[in-house]
Amino acid sequence: LTRFSGESGNEIYNAIVDLTDQGAQKLVLDLRGNGGGLLDAAVSVADHFMDEGVVVYQESRTEGEKVRETTNETIAPDVPLVILVDGGTASASEILAGALQDRERATIIGQKTFGKGSVQLVFDLSDGSSVHVTSARWLTPDKHQIDQQGLEPDIVVEITQDAIDNGRDDVLNQAIEFLQQLP
Repeated sequence: LTRFSGESGNEIYNAIVDLTDQGAQKLVLDLRGNGGGLLDAAVSVADHFMDEGVVVYQESRTEGEKVRETTNETIAPDVPLVILVDGGTASASEILAGALQDRERATIIGQKTFGKGSVQLVFDLSDGSSVHVTSARWLTPDKHQIDQQGLEPDIVVEITQDAIDNGRDDVLNQAIEFLQQLP
């Protein structure tokens, strides 16, 4: 998944159905390089993997705390799941990964994520520039701050020059190895 758009929930739903119809019993969701997108889309994707519960808290000085929860549209609540992350995994993708990690619904593999866990208001100025003002921050279900912290993977896999030179995806390979060890 390269970004969270209005169609992401439906796309993931269809992918889960197609893969499980083909006999897939374990899944890998690759969020590496996913810079985020729509919050609603991240919540919709989380809905497919989680039973009822909190996906993210949004804290604001002016509006207090808002809670975004699943709506009980789970289609794969028990399918073993690995999420791949890296330094390019940010914003909405961190919300999804953080929710599934906190709920012990997925194992996160890769490198620490970017740490973009804030809501910003953008004010355009007459000279063409703009001012960005942070108005709220996102917290995972266990109240871990995402902004400027990022998420620590459950299993860290560093990218080596050898892997790059040889076109080897050590993160994906680790995910496959991990899933093969599960019953």
